[in-house]
Amino acid sequence: MALAPLLALLAHSVGAAPATAEQPSRPPKLGILSRPTHMPSRPPLLLSHRHEASSIATRRHKLTTSLIKNIIGAGLFALPAGVAAGVGLGLAIVLTLAIGALSAWTFYALGRASSRTRSATYSQLWERTVGPQTVGVIDTAVVLMAFGACVQYTSTIVQLVGQLLPPRGTPSWLARVLLTSACMLPLVTATDLSALNYSTMIGVAGVGYSALFCCYRLLDRSYGASSPAMSLRLLAPRRGAAVLPFVGSLNTAFMAHLSVPRYWSELESEDESDFASLVLAGFGVSTVACLVFVIVGYLTFGDSCHGLLLDMYAGSDQGARLMRLMTLLSVVGGYPLIFIAMRDSCAAQLRAVVPRVDGKAGGNVKASRDEAAERRSEVLLSVALLVAVTVAAVFAKDVRFLISIRGALLGSVVTFVLPSLVWLHSPLASTSRFANLLSRVLLVYGAISSVVGTIACLLEG
Repeated sequence: MALAPLLALLAHSVGAAPATAEQPSRPPKLGILSRPTHMPSRPPLLLSHRHEASSIATRRHKLTTSLIKNIIGAGLFALPAGVAAGVGLGLAIVLTLAIGALSAWTFYALGRASSRTRSATYSQLWERTVGPQTVGVIDTAVVLMAFGACVQYTSTIVQLVGQLLPPRGTPSWLARVLLTSACMLPLVTATDLSALNYSTMIGVAGVGYSALFCCYRLLDRSYGASSPAMSLRLLAPRRGAAVLPFVGSLNTAFMAHLSVPRYWSELESEDESDFASLVLAGFGVSTVACLVFVIVGYLTFGDSCHGLLLDMYAGSDQGARLMRLMTLLSVVGGYPLIFIAMRDSCAAQLRAVVPRVDGKAGGNVKASRDEAAERRSEVLLSVALLVAVTVAAVFAKDVRFLISIRGALLGSVVTFVLPSLVWLHSPLASTSRFANLLSRVLLVYGAISSVVGTIACLLEG
């Protein structure tokens, strides 16, 4: 089943029909520095704000890089430990290919639905397909996903800082959590995050270096004492209970679906084959990266692999120190962007339940007061959310568990359940029986996987 959606997506990438001329004009591009009234402020996906005159091919390449960065991150380093927990290398490879292919299909399906409904945000897409009555589901999903990601990022930063500092005199976990949050406060309350535009390139370069370094250490057998003996037994699963937490980690690794309408909007192409090419390249590279870490990480450390792969390399290994440093820079650069998504979704929900009271002042005075009040509210909300993240991170020391539980509890919903509902309620539902059947299967699978996977992760943790 995993190959069927991938083949269908490939067919669209080499020759999809362009959108009809009767469709309304394309919605405006989205950026954090502009504040349109219909959506919260978010950073642009492209590396540069000045891309209006660039070609579609150039925008596709830049957005592909952004998509790869959004998919592959610190979650990759949790995959080898899942194999060591008893999944087996053979089943791990099959599951990685399957989840990668199905995630690419649902991402592409959301893009096509965005194209046909002319939606620039996920909330608009949901409202124009499923209906406005439940549009709050999307903001809630964004808040929960982003909150979990911020806690995971905070714990990852704290862990990496501890590994990079000398063992003697390293601050406690609590002290590092508080220091991390204090350093993040200016970033999450800033009005201009253009300096973080190039964090995407840093993140992709970091993953590329990490993959090459891990391959090098496997080949030079510096950690040969822990490498498993090569045999067919490595391929066979040993513990069925370890499968669902591993699938949860994969769900986290391939989860970028809440930003689909923004990718379609910033691509600025009416030809669906351009979007299909973007999805194929982004998820193809990401799937290969996952496979590299799954195979190389497990073959290097075998069943002794636990936690994050970053933890397994010696503190005196200078190549590993560089890998940790590049991962740290990538996580720090991505943290404010995820935090802002959480804050804006929280603000949207608060605006929906708290009526706006107009003052008596008029003209420019009222506008200035409103802007100042909005800025104060934004800062206060940022501080409150940062405190909540900090408190959660104090108790969340197992990063691999965080990755697995996020993927099990929310990853299946965001990656499979919500896209399936959007597709089945979109105008595209009448165009493909296979896509409808696949959406129904993924809807059931995602719901069951979310419940059962969460229970399995809690029992495993």
